[in-house]
Amino acid sequence: MPTVLAMLALREAAWAAAVDATFVLEGPTPSRHYTRGFKRGFARGFASHTRLHSIQRGLNQPRLEDTSMILTIPHQAFEIGNIHVMPFQVDKYGKTIARLMYKDNSIDFHDVSILSPPMRILDYHTETSRLRLDVSDHPQFQSKINMLHDYLISTFYTHQQSFLNERGKTYDAIRRLFYFLLDGSALSLFIYPTALVQRESGMCRVSDLKPGDVVRCVIRLQGVSQLIHREALRLRLHHSVPSLYFIKRIMPPPGLRVDAPVFRPLAL
Repeated sequence: MPTVLAMLALREAAWAAAVDATFVLEGPTPSRHYTRGFKRGFARGFASHTRLHSIQRGLNQPRLEDTSMILTIPHQAFEIGNIHVMPFQVDKYGKTIARLMYKDNSIDFHDVSILSPPMRILDYHTETSRLRLDVSDHPQFQSKINMLHDYLISTFYTHQQSFLNERGKTYDAIRRLFYFLLDGSALSLFIYPTALVQRESGMCRVSDLKPGDVVRCVIRLQGVSQLIHREALRLRLHHSVPSLYFIKRIMPPPGLRVDAPVFRPLAL
């Protein structure tokens, strides 16, 4: 099995002329950083996450179990103008989806994976697998998600003939087709209760998290998918959460709710 360093070296060699990269090798906590290139500034950097797990407690060197890499765009470097919507296609699961691509002058991604800022958990519902996160402490990130929503509406409005086989629909009518991830300052992500969360002390499940906990996550935006709801077409931003990191737990004073605004953590 190739070593982690060898894999990173191959990845760097392939993109040496194109990418200003910051590679982050991650276990339950970040372990090493490999930084290369500042010709376009740190804000253009990308983070690469590799999951490392120890087979046995007490091993000095963690063993690589999952060698798949997710190239992730830090939320500060995420630019709406680099997103492109592809035509609808039926994937191998039978889902009709218009894929998102992220392109700049040097590199193409076939989906959009964003490393979020630290966010406070509002609630998690195991019945719907919906995790709601408070983004009010990160107005730039909140603004970018809203801009992404507006970009998708405008794209589908302008090209409604090719995307939806429709003509003459108003901008508001196109907007009403979408289910959005952001409602005010509450970001909704869908993740199974058994999904694992990386903590400094080990792993836990998403269902073990509490309101008020602060987490960061990798949000993978794969495209816009079609849904039929009450015999009407609806659109949603198809996404997954391949990595979730526990940052800290905020304990409220007795008798007060954990979701009261006073307990919002400061921006990190």
